[in-house]
Amino acid sequence: MVAAKGYHGSRQPRLVGPAHCPNMHGLQGTVAQIYLQGWMCLERECRAFFKIFRGSRELGEPIERSFDYDLRWLKQRTPWPNEDHEYPLAPDAERLPSHSVAGEDCSRALWTGIVCPRCGQCCPRFAWSGWNASIRCGGFVKEAPHTFIPAASMRETWSHLSSSYMMSRDLYTDAVRQTVSFAHNYRIHRFTTPGIEGIVTNLIVNKIIMAEPRGPGAMFEVLQRVDIGLHRRELKTASNNYTQHFTVNFGMPYKFIAAASSARFEGATAPITDTRSRLHWAAKFAFAQHESKTMEVVSQEWKPKEFNEVLDLGYLEDQRIGYHDDGEFGLGPSIATLRLGAPGIMKLRMKQKHYTGMSGSKILTEDRPIPGCMRYEERLAEQPDLDALKLRDDVAYKTKKKAIPQKLELVRAKQAPDAIQMTLGHGDIVIMHGADLQKYYEHSVSHSGKLRFALTRRYIDPGSLAPSDRPTYEVAPDMSDYDGSKLAVM
Repeated sequence: MVAAKGYHGSRQPRLVGPAHCPNMHGLQGTVAQIYLQGWMCLERECRAFFKIFRGSRELGEPIERSFDYDLRWLKQRTPWPNEDHEYPLAPDAERLPSHSVAGEDCSRALWTGIVCPRCGQCCPRFAWSGWNASIRCGGFVKEAPHTFIPAASMRETWSHLSSSYMMSRDLYTDAVRQTVSFAHNYRIHRFTTPGIEGIVTNLIVNKIIMAEPRGPGAMFEVLQRVDIGLHRRELKTASNNYTQHFTVNFGMPYKFIAAASSARFEGATAPITDTRSRLHWAAKFAFAQHESKTMEVVSQEWKPKEFNEVLDLGYLEDQRIGYHDDGEFGLGPSIATLRLGAPGIMKLRMKQKHYTGMSGSKILTEDRPIPGCMRYEERLAEQPDLDALKLRDDVAYKTKKKAIPQKLELVRAKQAPDAIQMTLGHGDIVIMHGADLQKYYEHSVSHSGKLRFALTRRYIDPGSLAPSDRPTYEVAPDMSDYDGSKLAVM
């Protein structure tokens, strides 16, 4: 394929002659003939408005369904004074902006793709480091220049770090219960929803944690200097699209939705291994608080299913991840994420089928209603009769499941409102625990700013993977002993 050089509008050949423009009835100027059936005036003030004329003979009002456009009128074009100028279809990809503006290389313009200067085809940015079209046309490789963004610039203008416990802008609905505590330099928000077993914990950092050696600030800066292999991955869909964000995996392979290549923990850069240890401590501490147990007891219970998988995500300007859950087969009940970089908003809402109580065929679902769902009290009142019918009369049970949505006027297309909304700053930690949480709820993350990383840690049951998906290396246990309680509180 030859790359297009430019567009020359005036060089297009004229396919037909000029439109017929008679001057009828002494009107000033001329009016083009639009329909093949004859000329008509389209000026409302004219006595001949919307009447067909052929020559000077009036044929009366036309039959609209018989109209045929005059090809000469359809093919008219207006000449413009600048239409001979050349406008390149492909920008000069060899020379990207080199201004030393922090975050310029993370802009939307530099991740949406460019036109390969050699083959003329679109070249998406699949690699975090830049563009590579060498597989397709055998030559073009371009690295995206990066202007370093200091960690100190990642706080919002009116959200300054301090050595005391930070403020928060988390929001939640009446169906959610929140408890607030303060410990080890973290402001801790714990959210629970009646009716399901699951907790969401938001640990909000302060200045002491940010300045910690090998802490969030240092991690963010290292991840800008070291290429850890972030790539956009192909989605497991019929359209073969790619993720908008960039991912890389360490430890146990992650094969859900968009498979990421996996590497062993040994030899990984410090933020990869340090985050694993940091989130182990944070998760165990959160569970110890919630279940009123000692850290020693929780550590013993935790050991058999400690985090053995690391999924790191990189986001550039305007990139986000839509509503989804992390309840795939084989994943452990706990998921912990450390957020680095620009602020983000994480939202949790009830899944549509549980909120409305209906399946795609508008039949009541098998699951019991939970607080916060549509028509909760009315659906709960119907449940005893449903349970009784299910045991003794299958036909009547199925009939009632079809009738209840109409009776209660449930709306299948309606989405649940956001139950929890957390504003996540640089260094904050989010922990989700409980299989029910992933079954009934879904979450999304949107971002502001130019650059953000999400370092997620999970447990994947090795037995849940197909033999071909299992790692060829041993996934080593976490040998670090990070303890956030040892930091001084000022």
